[in-house]
Amino acid sequence: MSHSETKLTFFRQSGWMVIAATLSGVFMFGVHIFNRWMPEDVYGAFGTSLALMTWLQFPVVGLQQTVAQQGAAALTDTDRRRQTYTARRLLLWTFLLWLVIVTAACIGLRSLMATFSIQSASV
Repeated sequence: MSHSETKLTFFRQSGWMVIAATLSGVFMFGVHIFNRWMPEDVYGAFGTSLALMTWLQFPVVGLQQTVAQQGAAALTDTDRRRQTYTARRLLLWTFLLWLVIVTAACIGLRSLMATFSIQSASV
């Protein structure tokens, strides 16, 4: 790959990242339009859930940066295979962690609802 192709690829991928971040902000703002159709207590729980999702994203930023740096440094086929293996293991462990959290949330649903003062599980 030539130097100009590398730059073009970098700027194209950077452009997609900017678009994704911008749309994320638009959707995070736009989701509050639906509060007209929600009871006040449900909207409060919804806002709390959004804040919790934001907090859960913090560890991902460092992990994403590390994986991107390692991916950019992978120049040989062996390095790329190692990077692919690492990415697949991360996906597996992320899925398993998600599964444990969902299972715990389902088992302790009533306790969670009482903690966050949620009256109904339906919206």
